Amino acid sequence: MKSDKWIMVRKTWRGDGSRTIRYECGNVAIESRKIAVPHSNGRGGFWNYTSYWLILPDGTEKGYHTMRDAKAAGEAALKNLNG
Repeated sequence: MKSDKWIMVRKTWRGDGSRTIRYECGNVAIESRKIAVPHSNGRGGFWNYTSYWLILPDGTEKGYHTMRDAKAAGEAALKNLNG
């Protein structure tokens, strides 16, 4: 399965600056989740962290640091699910 089959289906923004973008391909999904992480050591402000979560049809999730890795795992899962 080629990565161009992934379709963005939803974007959700929250008041704290976080957001979720959901992509679907068949019955497998990837969510890109950006969160604001407070700086440590009493320093003010935040930095943004984005993680990528592969969501399988049974509801299990696995996190990845890059979209490329999440897509590769999703496409492998689709191949295994579809035989």
